[in-house]
This record gives sequence, structure tokens and C-alpha cells, in this order.
Amino acid sequence: MINYFTNFQKGQISNANFLDKVNYYALFFVYLAIIVFFSTYIYMAAWVYTGERLTRQIRERYLRSILRQNVAYFDKLGAGEVTTRITSDTHLIQDGISEKVAMSISYAAQFLSAFVIAFIKSWKMTLVICALIPCISITSTLLNKFTAIFMK
Repeated sequence: MINYFTNFQKGQISNANFLDKVNYYALFFVYLAIIVFFSTYIYMAAWVYTGERLTRQIRERYLRSILRQNVAYFDKLGAGEVTTRITSDTHLIQDGISEKVAMSISYAAQFLSAFVIAFIKSWKMTLVICALIPCISITSTLLNKFTAIFMK
């Protein structure tokens, strides 16, 4: 697309040809955005549904195990502590399954597809960029450690 802008500025292509190419690529990106929107919606809905199902099963098993406890077990717990534990723990699990796993898969897929496209377009430049990946990884690891230390 940049080549068309450059050629248009140089006067190498006509105004009509330039507008045709810009319209074509604009529609291409609109269609691509629509496809990305619907595919993201579908996979996020699937992971949310999976998280809901797993959380429901965990709640049922947790409740069954609580009901098997002796009466003395409930004397040690405060009022409403069982329901608070069930709610908070399963919410964390659901949040992890529904959002975190789905986003991790999405980011990994974007990373891999970007590398495939980069290797197809310019494999030499991609190899140069690959040399920077260890530096970025070390920097992000150190940043996460320092953030964890300062959050305490």
C-alpha cells in the first residue's frame, strides 16, 4: 500500500488507479476487521462458557466435600466463611480460565502469525529481530521481579 502512495506522489500512477487501489485495500482491511471481530467473539464466548462449566463443577464438588465434614469443622469457621470461600475461590478460577487462558492463546497465535508473515516478507530482517528476543525476555523478567519486590 505504501508503494501506491509513493508512486502516486511521484506521478507514476494515475489518480483513478490510485483511488481504485486505496478503495480495494480499505475494503480489505474492513473485511479483515470484521473477521477478527467475529472470530475473537466466538473464541472468547467459548472460553467463558468453558470457564462457567468448570466453575460450576468445582462448586458442586466443593459443596459435596463441605457437606461430608463433621459438625466440629463448622464450629471452627466463622459465619458465612464457607460461602465466601466458595465464591471467591471459584471466581478466581473462572477468571483465570475464561480470560487469562483465552488471551494467552490469542497472544501466542498473534506472535506466531506475525513471525510467519515476517519470515515470508523479509527473512533477513526477521533473523535480526530474532536476535533481540533474548534481550527483551531478560528485560521483561527483570522488570517483573522488580515490580514484585516493590509491590510487597
